[in-house]
Amino acid sequence: MDSAHAIPTDPTQSSSRSSLPNAIDLSHHLSDLAKHRVISSLKDLYQYAAVPGMIPMAGGIPSPQYFPFESLSAEILPVDHVPLDNPRVPKKQSTSLMEWLFGGKKLETISVPKYVKDAKPTDLQLATSLQYQAATGPPALPLFLRKYVETVYKPAYGDWDVLLNVGNTDGWAKIVGLLMEKGDAVLVEEWTYPGAENAFLPLGCEMVAIKMDGEGVLPSHMDKVLGEWDEEKRGKKRPHVFYTIPTGQNPTGATMLEKRKKEIYEVCRKYGQPNLFPEKHSLTIRCNHLRGRTILLPFRRQMDSPETSVPTIRPRKEAGRVGKVGR
Repeated sequence: MDSAHAIPTDPTQSSSRSSLPNAIDLSHHLSDLAKHRVISSLKDLYQYAAVPGMIPMAGGIPSPQYFPFESLSAEILPVDHVPLDNPRVPKKQSTSLMEWLFGGKKLETISVPKYVKDAKPTDLQLATSLQYQAATGPPALPLFLRKYVETVYKPAYGDWDVLLNVGNTDGWAKIVGLLMEKGDAVLVEEWTYPGAENAFLPLGCEMVAIKMDGEGVLPSHMDKVLGEWDEEKRGKKRPHVFYTIPTGQNPTGATMLEKRKKEIYEVCRKYGQPNLFPEKHSLTIRCNHLRGRTILLPFRRQMDSPETSVPTIRPRKEAGRVGKVGR
């Protein structure tokens, strides 16, 4: 077994997180399904795979020698092909925007070999990347993503973690299983993404629409709906999940500014709600005022390719529950 499995799996050991408080406890929101999930006894053995001299016999793990791929390579545009500093204009005249973005640019080649000589746990090689993996993904990738999240999103609590998914619809479906029961009510924007509905409608859940303006959902209406909720009259408990797309909202295109996001968060805090932020087009939302109540679903597929995704961010305790789905 290669050394990649020797990478530490507990991100809370990072020195930069040691001074931060833990997330608030939201375990009372977990569904019965989530509470009964257990780690696969088979994949739980992976923690022993990096012991020197260990020969794994469990899981039917094949030898990489039989993998038919010796290397994979791709030609990519250089990282500076689009100027980031103002004014964002091409260095030379071009006939069209598409030509400026994609035409006549010098390409770079990246290549991943099957084996890296004297490979370290963080090295990228096909022998590891094509092998069976834990639900957390290829071992070196979570390390990079945690560093990325720590730098860009700046969570204000220490026990958060990152989980990979195969797209936001997949991540959202797992979160529905994590938090929702049959017949629950869920808060959504009055114009919401139809694909998100498919995850909870089979559970017989009721959508409760929150009014919007040009910046997204209205905190005042959300507060009114939750504050006036009569559980006896409605026949179900007050909604405890709020699904929103704060950046490039689908289908309206509305984008919340930071002040609006904080107001929404305060309403959720007032009523003890977790909330879901699928960040479709933005990579710059800051979480530094949050304490684990928000599950962020960021991804950059519109920027890279339609079927690449980036992970969910959540308190580590709840992340473990979702991780058990794939273990």
